[in-house]
Amino acid sequence: MRHHGGVSSLDPADPANVLVRKIAERIARTMREFDTALIEELFSDGLLNVMAAPEFAQSDKLRRVFSALENQAYLGELLRTVARSGRVQVFIGGENDSPEMHEVSLVLAPYGQPDRAVGVVGVLGPTRMSYPHAIGTVRFVSALMNELVDHLYA
Repeated sequence: MRHHGGVSSLDPADPANVLVRKIAERIARTMREFDTALIEELFSDGLLNVMAAPEFAQSDKLRRVFSALENQAYLGELLRTVARSGRVQVFIGGENDSPEMHEVSLVLAPYGQPDRAVGVVGVLGPTRMSYPHAIGTVRFVSALMNELVDHLYA
């Protein structure tokens, strides 16, 4: 770092600045990989249960849904929306932003402590699912997860 009359500037050729930049890039890459792994993990449990629904007897429909869930941009934005809302969110068919998700519904709820540990639990199912039951179940699991996070971070 050079100082010119009280103004500092970074010299990109300075070995210390090169090292700092490389460390920052490595940290950013690691955080992106960690976020990606967490997002993939969120929907991996229970996807086989979805295949039992008659709506998914045709594998192309199921393939489209799985494809949407593998889209990190879509899934990340969906999870951020739910986490920011602080309440149960229901997305029925065409209310889902992704066209591949127009034949399914999502019931999602956030849990955790902002800036410490935040997650989303939910149900993915056909549009004909029992919404009161799904909402109650998701709300219950979210409350349990909140208690667990509160206990772990108390």
